[in-house]
Amino acid sequence: MKSSRCGQAIRVMTKLLKVLFVACFLLACGHTLDNEMDEVGDHSSDTFVRDTQGSGGEVGRTPRSEPNQVMDGPEAGMGEVIITNQAELDTLAENYRQIGGNLTIQNVSFTQLDLSFLVSVSGMIKISGNSSLKRINLSNLEEAGTVWIYDNPKLTKIKLSNLNEVVHQNGIMISDHPKLEELDLSSLIRTYVVNLRTNDVLREANLPSLLEVHDLYIATNEMLHVINVPSLHSPPINVIFLENAACNDIEEQVPCLCRDDEVTDG
Repeated sequence: MKSSRCGQAIRVMTKLLKVLFVACFLLACGHTLDNEMDEVGDHSSDTFVRDTQGSGGEVGRTPRSEPNQVMDGPEAGMGEVIITNQAELDTLAENYRQIGGNLTIQNVSFTQLDLSFLVSVSGMIKISGNSSLKRINLSNLEEAGTVWIYDNPKLTKIKLSNLNEVVHQNGIMISDHPKLEELDLSSLIRTYVVNLRTNDVLREANLPSLLEVHDLYIATNEMLHVINVPSLHSPPINVIFLENAACNDIEEQVPCLCRDDEVTDG
């Protein structure tokens, strides 16, 4: 009886330590995000974007734009481009292929979000809190500073099929989607962070082209069966893997990893 109580106490303490580790990780992500956004703003006046309209214009500096402002001309302005309605999205689609700063889409009424006209976004792409959104198409995006897509309760499909690289330390986060069934990251080669969490019905995390990742965080995806990273030959520096009820053996799924338990750090 005494041994049983000790074993139970050890298990409880182990779970508490895991929860504390995840909480610390999320706090660190938030702190890093604040720093990263400040850095993007500090260097915005030095960023260059390309004339994509075939007008013969040369690459040039873009002045800082104010929030909610989409600039005239072949380049999207630096600073925060915020889409709040269909008219703003249509203007962006008609005139721009690259954004030199951040793109934010929050609390819109779209059910389909077609951003297939975008090739690169130097800052952060943030798509969150859109209660009606079902599909996101970023199929021609090749490079972004950061990609954070989270808390879109009806979202079922995310297409990022040509994304090669996410260059800032915040990396890519896909989280808090109870209905997400399909996530296409088939061309992703390198990113600092892959953060997939609380996507309740997502069954596969396919990253067939991934060569380099610093932090791999996969947690609380209840239906996750497959993690496919066949090109990843060396382990990430930090790994968090827990509470993926349908897929508990990350060592089998990701052979390059060495671990002692559900959470590997090192």
